Amino acid sequence: SIRIYCSPAIAELIAPWADSAEVEILRQKLRWPDYYRLYRKISKSEFNTVIFNTGQGSLIRKLLLFPFAKTISFVAILHNINYLETSRSQIAISHKVKKYLVLNDYLLQSLAKKSYPKLEFSSYYPVLYPSYPEVEIAKPLSEIWVVIPGQVENHQRDYPTLINSLIRQK
Repeated sequence: SIRIYCSPAIAELIAPWADSAEVEILRQKLRWPDYYRLYRKISKSEFNTVIFNTGQGSLIRKLLLFPFAKTISFVAILHNINYLETSRSQIAISHKVKKYLVLNDYLLQSLAKKSYPKLEFSSYYPVLYPSYPEVEIAKPLSEIWVVIPGQVENHQRDYPTLINSLIRQK
């Protein structure tokens, strides 16, 4: 069976396709008693696999502090592959999460160049995208527009290098 534990915002997003009997809405901000209740629900169920929408951050780190049975396989989406080497939290999470999904084949190829003998990786392409109203924008031919899709963390932004390389290409 499938069971979805999620925030109110995610519940609203998935409402058009998820059976409401499968969805249990959690608080937006979990507290330790909430983590414990979630741990008990997962432990008492007969789940053999638990999939996390993100394999990074405090939610998964705190939840995986609980002593889950070794029979449960944890899978998580890895949004930033660099965290596997740079984040102590990610290293701790990877003690229980042995399978990660990345958001495209390019990231999968990057991971193949490194050695993570205890971890498995696969790529997938999400099919649920929010819909936005279409806006027509007229771009003058004399302008160069740069679009950076997705989320780029502030400390990883290097706009001066990007702009200088565009200037050299002119």
